[in-house]
Amino acid sequence: MFHRFNAWRADGTWVRVVTSLLDEMDDRGLIDHELWCIDGTVIRASRAAAGAKKTRIANLPGL
Repeated sequence: MFHRFNAWRADGTWVRVVTSLLDEMDDRGLIDHELWCIDGTVIRASRAAAGAKKTRIANLPGL
């Protein structure tokens, strides 16, 4: 499945499919050119990824 998807992406098949569908929808008046939607996902980074100070094993009590 991945190889076929990747091949279609590389050869422009997906661009042609989406362009054709959008053209068809626009011809039928199904696209509202006045409406714009933006979506974003927020995922909190772990403390380590956010630059938190690392704890070294040698610094832990009892070691």
